[in-house]
Amino acid sequence: MRRTLFFCNLLLALMLQCVLSYKTQGQSADLRRMIENGREAYEKGDFATSLSYFEQANITRPDHPMITKLLIRLHSLNNKKEKAYKGLKDLMLIDADLEFLLHDDLQFIQGDEQFKEVQQAYDVMNKAEGIYDTVAVISHRQLHPESIVTLPDDEGILLGSVHEKRIVMIDNEGEMQEWVPAGAHGLYAVMGMTMDEERGLLWVASTAIPQMVWYSEELEGKATVFAFDIGSRALIKKFEPDVSGKYWFGDLTIDDTGSVYISNSQAPEIYRIASIEGSLEKWRSFPELFSLQGLTVIGERLFFADYLKGIYSVELDGQSASLRKVQAPKETILKGIDGMYGLSNGLITIQNGVYPNRISFWTLSDDQSELIDMTYIDKANLLFGEPTLGNVNGGSFYYIANSQWNGYHADGRILENDLLKDIYVLKARLPN
Repeated sequence: MRRTLFFCNLLLALMLQCVLSYKTQGQSADLRRMIENGREAYEKGDFATSLSYFEQANITRPDHPMITKLLIRLHSLNNKKEKAYKGLKDLMLIDADLEFLLHDDLQFIQGDEQFKEVQQAYDVMNKAEGIYDTVAVISHRQLHPESIVTLPDDEGILLGSVHEKRIVMIDNEGEMQEWVPAGAHGLYAVMGMTMDEERGLLWVASTAIPQMVWYSEELEGKATVFAFDIGSRALIKKFEPDVSGKYWFGDLTIDDTGSVYISNSQAPEIYRIASIEGSLEKWRSFPELFSLQGLTVIGERLFFADYLKGIYSVELDGQSASLRKVQAPKETILKGIDGMYGLSNGLITIQNGVYPNRISFWTLSDDQSELIDMTYIDKANLLFGEPTLGNVNGGSFYYIANSQWNGYHADGRILENDLLKDIYVLKARLPN
């Protein structure tokens, strides 16, 4: 392996990801400086100095797989074997990359007995787990569904399309038909959807992004929440922010009163619609977080995922209620959660920001402050291509195995049909 070329290419990707994910120009500049100084020291063979810079970068941007990989390599080069092994153990949870174990910089530990144990653990992490059934195989590859809900009385499923900005129904025979036409009522790319059967409403979060058809720069940052009548499919009401800005409404959930909560991934904010007669309002802002994703209500608490930092919860009964981080068992990780769904005794998470992708059930403690156990529903499935969102229906969990986020050119144009794959919708039994 050409070590320097590999290192430089890795750093370019790392700098891009880190800068794009950071909230202020100052933070981005500091991280860029650490990365550039670490690279220069590495290329001069000054591995001790390079290690120092990347340890600083790791404090600024923890649990980033590329930074973790670089630290493992530098610990190996600096003969800090125990730290290298700890890093490999941590890395396995976020990126169990078997090819990385062959890297030249790890030659100083590759012959150890402990290294063989690491290889075995990585093999286990990459082994598929879970039993599932196929609900539908969609040959219309450019649909790019992000979200799924099951219709009442098992009449079929609805899929929300990112690229074609429409909602389609898949009936029990596997046939696809229009439910909300492309762009109807001002619909943008369809992100999260949730069903309120009691009130007969389908709630939809929709955001304008370059990957959708008919996109233009004037639409950048626009987002809307829609409420449709389940029976007639008619639009009941649409809700738009009353303050100009850039928004990304990614997912939404409802509580027992019918209030809807919406995550804004463009900023660490949660919006609320108290009722169909109400308006869209900013409910809570969390400046200490980065990118809010899936959210769900269990009892009197709203749980939501931050893509980088894990799971948090807050009481529903007050806008001043304190934020609480949900703790996880050792040797597990809550990074990279997209969809999240609440049950009476736990949480289902879809993690597509880790490798291998995984869907897990977590048992909640009685006081809902920590996760005390985890079971894989589906892990390392060969059908996975960034699983996104799902839907609980009775004792089953429905989910999209392979959304098409990796199916676009750099400018947002979707790939040609023969370069994409058929879309799989799966379901798995929930743990008892």
